[in-house]
Amino acid sequence: VGAEIYSAESKTIDRQSIEQDSYSLYAQVSRSFFQRRLTLDLGGRRQAIENSFQPNDAGPTSRARSSENAATLGARIRLGDDSMLRLGMLSGYRFANADELYFYYFNPDDFLDPRNYNLLSINSRVKPMRSREAYLAASTRWEGIAFEAQLRSIKTIDELGLEFRCGTVSGDPVACNTNLYDTEREVLTLETMFPISASLRARLALDFVEATIESGAYRGRQVPLTPKKVARVSLEKAWSGLMMIASAHVRDSMVQAADQANQNSRIPSRGVVDLGLVGSPIKGLTLSVWARNLGDRVYYDYASFNGIYPADGRSFELSGKLQF
Repeated sequence: VGAEIYSAESKTIDRQSIEQDSYSLYAQVSRSFFQRRLTLDLGGRRQAIENSFQPNDAGPTSRARSSENAATLGARIRLGDDSMLRLGMLSGYRFANADELYFYYFNPDDFLDPRNYNLLSINSRVKPMRSREAYLAASTRWEGIAFEAQLRSIKTIDELGLEFRCGTVSGDPVACNTNLYDTEREVLTLETMFPISASLRARLALDFVEATIESGAYRGRQVPLTPKKVARVSLEKAWSGLMMIASAHVRDSMVQAADQANQNSRIPSRGVVDLGLVGSPIKGLTLSVWARNLGDRVYYDYASFNGIYPADGRSFELSGKLQF
């Protein structure tokens, strides 16, 4: 059983004030049966959130409030010393984030208008996305080789998406994120991990995704920004108390953002290679160093009818984690 409370406030360079308050309660219980061969998990969560926006120090404050519930029921069945079956159902939700909550000034006749994307007011019509999921997963290990297969069916209600024509606010044309449609995703994930030598192992994961719009005028079309195939490959080598990791992430082409009709050119497929070093110099402290996009490949993961947004080139990342 637990609770979470957070409050955040920020001011933009134009003295626009944004505040967000959230309150959550959650509980989870697990119980095992038949000499721990069967474990049942049950959980629940309730969250309420309030957002407020003030366009300037003297301007009126607009507010939006919402609350949601989520639950999970799962079972883990041990089939043998090295084999496990997992299945369950869960519901979930996602509130609009700060980028999705507001009306933005947007001139559809002039993409270079300097006022474009200025925040105007909260879009109180935005509802939280809600989801229902069922999953089935099986894992086993044989001769040091691990295998896992997982099938997920996810139905999302009121999925959020970008709409460039959302009417007007005080006479100004606006864009907004809104609840566009319901969606359904079927995801099959296959994973394996196997040793190559005493200090070197490989991991391979493949995702096969069918994501379709399930309501409205574009029923049956592919959900934007969702690739149908994704592959992840990594090599991990232990060396002098450190772990050296080389990984590659490849995804299929995607439908552009806000292209529910699937009529624009697709975002091209791409592959990126990362190189990392992870170690624990003292007990409780983990440090990692990564070179992301090692080949400095030029690509983009986001595009819409008004342009493309290039992804980061080669970058270096240092992070640490301390556990007490």
